[in-house]
Amino acid sequence: MANHGLFVVARTPKHSLELAQLVELTAEIVWGAMHGMVMLELIGIDPKGDDPATRYDAMLDAIDAALA
Repeated sequence: MANHGLFVVARTPKHSLELAQLVELTAEIVWGAMHGMVMLELIGIDPKGDDPATRYDAMLDAIDAALA
């Protein structure tokens, strides 16, 4: 979290830390998913057959659905 500039406000310091850790975990998952697809493209495999913006939107939709 040291390099992200994250600022969290919550009722207690413990809850602030829990929220910050959730943000960090979510960022790690998104980063890994995006870079995993890039690595597939580098070796010639197109995982979705469409442009990066479409894949990014699909990933955000999947994350939104999982958190709902």
